[in-house]
Parts: sequence; C-alpha cells; structure tokens
Amino acid sequence: MASIANYLNLSYRRNVMGEDVDPDSALPNDAETVAALKAELARIKAKGIDMSKLSRRDFATYQHVRAIEAALARLENKDAS
Repeated sequence: MASIANYLNLSYRRNVMGEDVDPDSALPNDAETVAALKAELARIKAKGIDMSKLSRRDFATYQHVRAIEAALARLENKDAS
C-alpha cells in the first residue's frame, strides 16, 4: 500500500502542483497492486459522492480517483498486451 500512497502523492504533485515527477515509476505492475488500486477506488466511490461534487468538496480525493483510474487503465493495458 505504500507504493500506492507514493504514487498518489507523486501524481498530485505532477497534476496539480506542476512538478516534474514521474509517478508511474513508483507503481509496480503486479496483480497485488491492481487489486489494491481497485479496493481503494471502491472505498472512495462507496462514499456515494458524485464526481462533480467531489471535485468541489474534496479536491485531493477527486485527484486520487483520477490518478487511480489512469493507473488501472495503464496497468490493465500492459497486462492485455
């Protein structure tokens, strides 16, 4: 889970603060990571907050959802190829 926290931190720094960091290097490409990302996404979405409202209510969590979805898409595309 530490790698996911590091990934989310680096993603936030890149996407919001504009820093030149590479969050993808912090995320291992394995089944355990994919499962942990899906669990974290499910935990956030279980709160039942609409994404448009989440962006105004809790911007950091909104950014985390976007980063997790992007990471899942990238990791699942690597597995498919």
